[in-house]
Amino acid sequence: MLRVITFAVSCVLIMCTLPAHAGPYKQGARVLAQYKGGDKWYVGKVAAQKGGKIEIAFLDGDSDTLPPGHVRAFDWKVGTKVKCNFKRTDSWHWGAVTSLKGDQVKIKYDDGDVEDTSLRYCREEPTP
Repeated sequence: MLRVITFAVSCVLIMCTLPAHAGPYKQGARVLAQYKGGDKWYVGKVAAQKGGKIEIAFLDGDSDTLPPGHVRAFDWKVGTKVKCNFKRTDSWHWGAVTSLKGDQVKIKYDDGDVEDTSLRYCREEPTP
């Protein structure tokens, strides 16, 4: 009985310490990735995996090959805080996701504005 409990506790501890980015990801899977290893998370899709790295095709047209620690599963949902390029004016503002369908997202900005936009114009970044 003690061995079973010890095994169960060990399994829980091991699973809890696995990084959220542990892959592998399927080709075409939507992910969040840190372009050039920065601190901002952009939406992209897995283009390929090779040599322990993941090639990402970002929705904005850029691409990068990253180690697994810079890629994680796409986990945005209603209420997720993001920063978006408001009306594509290169003016990035904080808001929250209010709906999500495919690559389209509706954002309610902190100043009260609302916008329907593409995930390509939004990112997740550390909050100030």
